[in-house]
Amino acid sequence: MRLLADELVNKAFVSCEECGWQQVVPPERRTRWYGHPCPRWRCTGVLTPPQYGMSSTGAGSGGFGGKLERDYRADYYRRLYLTGGTYRVVTAEHTGMLTRPEREGVERAFRQGSHYTDPNVLSCTPTLELGIDIGDLSAVLLGSLPGGPANCVQRAGRAGRRTGNALVVAFGGRRARDRYYLDDPTEMIAGDIVPPGCYLSAVEILRRQYTAHLLDRAARGELTTVDGEPLMPVPRLSSALFGTTGWCQDLSDAALTHGARLAEEFLALFPQASGGPDDDRGVSRHAADELRAYATGGISRTLAEAEEEWTARREELRRRIAAIDTAVDGLLADDREQGAERRELIAERRATGELLRQLSQTSAHGALVELGLLPNYSLTDTTTSLGATLYWKEAAGGDEETETSEGDEERREWVYRSEMRNYERSRKLALTELAPGNSFYVNGYRHVVRALDIGSPERRAWSVWRLCPACGYARTHGDPKNNTSPCPRCGSREIADAGCVHHVLEPRRVTSRDKRDDARVRDYRDERERKRCAVLTSVDIDPAHLATGSWRHDGAVFGADCTRKAVVRTLNLGVDRQDGSSTVPLAGDDVRLNPFYVCTSCGGATADGGPVSTSPSTRSPRRSPVPPVLSPTTSCGARAAGCAARRRGRAPGWMCRCCWGRVAGP
Repeated sequence: MRLLADELVNKAFVSCEECGWQQVVPPERRTRWYGHPCPRWRCTGVLTPPQYGMSSTGAGSGGFGGKLERDYRADYYRRLYLTGGTYRVVTAEHTGMLTRPEREGVERAFRQGSHYTDPNVLSCTPTLELGIDIGDLSAVLLGSLPGGPANCVQRAGRAGRRTGNALVVAFGGRRARDRYYLDDPTEMIAGDIVPPGCYLSAVEILRRQYTAHLLDRAARGELTTVDGEPLMPVPRLSSALFGTTGWCQDLSDAALTHGARLAEEFLALFPQASGGPDDDRGVSRHAADELRAYATGGISRTLAEAEEEWTARREELRRRIAAIDTAVDGLLADDREQGAERRELIAERRATGELLRQLSQTSAHGALVELGLLPNYSLTDTTTSLGATLYWKEAAGGDEETETSEGDEERREWVYRSEMRNYERSRKLALTELAPGNSFYVNGYRHVVRALDIGSPERRAWSVWRLCPACGYARTHGDPKNNTSPCPRCGSREIADAGCVHHVLEPRRVTSRDKRDDARVRDYRDERERKRCAVLTSVDIDPAHLATGSWRHDGAVFGADCTRKAVVRTLNLGVDRQDGSSTVPLAGDDVRLNPFYVCTSCGGATADGGPVSTSPSTRSPRRSPVPPVLSPTTSCGARAAGCAARRRGRAPGWMCRCCWGRVAGP
């Protein structure tokens, strides 16, 4: 490719004298094209030098399209590229899912812009409201209206800091709130900015702040254990936190020994609320009582639950390594297909081992924040983590995978690589975004969720619930499967039906496994691939927790109750489609259940209906119906490494009637 001078630009193409088709060619080679047939479909003309005065349809000056007397020296795009130059758009993400080195690298490259690969467009989440210096920004495009005037000022203020001029564009949706601010934008642009504050009576925040207060006292040597010895400061690594001799065990003993005194000293740091219904200037009596109960007993249970969660994560990685080792031992290295799969599994084992090492070597403070014991920025109590595995192969010399012939493929020596990435989403968003079969886009890759963490046979992660079809009550304790007593909330006897028994999984961890080249996000389509799921929200309130002052309308079925405690459950009922299932009553609504299917051996999950049955009694493949449990001869379709069911070609059973909040038992 080269730039043509003005005297050559009108000679750099040939055209058809019949249809007017044109082709750009190098000027020194244009004579080689003369006399060749026109490549256009069903055209009988030949290629000739440009003939001015000929119409674009070959019908002379009176034909359709007019005369073809174009001077390319004054062409708009030619002058644009000659004078203005090209502007390359390089995008990058700036989200809370980036590690600190990655985020700082993006910010530094955006500020400097010295290399052609440095980003000049950032796709950001509200994390950019925190006053981060990203240099001379000229425009801000808001994908949605901000939450309030303070958010609007923070986001719009990213641009124009150095020059004072900026372009700010906000895109509104169809919601009533968006239409309100679009009708009167001054309410958002020039609205009142409320100073940030903290609701001191938030019990969960108080508990985390109290735990952080204990860590501060331990660092100053002011916290002693039951035998009078000073509690050491928090260790450096998370591996020293848990166990019978772990630091958290000593923290629990010290907290329980002096719990009553420590709680009163901590509450004395805050103003006390007067007790009025609208007084939120201090810690309420209810919040203070909850904190005292936490300091004298609840903190021990919370530390034990955190240790159980951390240990379960470590054991899950160890089980995965053991399963990979078992699968590797059953593969032949000399066989072409088995050898390739064996090398893939070995690469994945290395990545899993590195993940296990990072789990033990992470900072103790970061582990306590992640486990919900210490305050964090997002105040998110529960999260779902995505373990994404990317695999690829490289030539022994270091070149990445390229297109080769079958013979070269056999002769070349390949090195298999694997990389594991971890991302966390709030449980509310992950309920649909990380549902089985859905695609999660992050850092330029598209990860497809293929498996769920269903625990181990000794400690399963799912449980049996009996859901009331008429209200939001769920029987979760005792023996829900055999307890057929009426609903204690609404008195309905329909809860005794066998169809009200469901197996429920609270999503803690999901996994994906994709080939790196296939997972890269490309521009072959404008929209992201998403599966829309049906979600149901139910509310369960125990009458014993209702506060005084209930109100009822005298002439209509309407009223209001006040309560300090309510259980709000959100269930993912599967992919939202209208085919293949009838409506069933659940939590007072008629809903459609389109369940996910999960392999009980490896956790492999699918949202595309039941697996094909391979039972000898079945003459042709078929989809097993729901709700009957599938036979033990159902094939596992998951591509999970080390899945014993997949290696045998048979799964020991499938959990059917399962949705993202439901997992069917074997």
